[in-house]
Amino acid sequence: MWTTIVNGLRDFLIDMVNVFLALLPDCPFEKYISAIGDNDLLKYVNWIIPVGDFVIIGSSWLVAIGVFYLYQVVLRWLKVIGD
Repeated sequence: MWTTIVNGLRDFLIDMVNVFLALLPDCPFEKYISAIGDNDLLKYVNWIIPVGDFVIIGSSWLVAIGVFYLYQVVLRWLKVIGD
């Protein structure tokens, strides 16, 4: 019984997200990204400067900072820490 309710709720949420994403416009940068992907010089530059690793490290750092600030806000709401 609970699995049907949870699966139904999950399917409903997935459908709502899909409807919302269908309302968004197409990406205007798609043609530029595909043109850059075919560049052979970019492969060599990426070997010297690991851009993918930089993106992973930067996004991890942003998530950690976001979690920290969210944690701070929750503690302030609970009046555990001061201003």
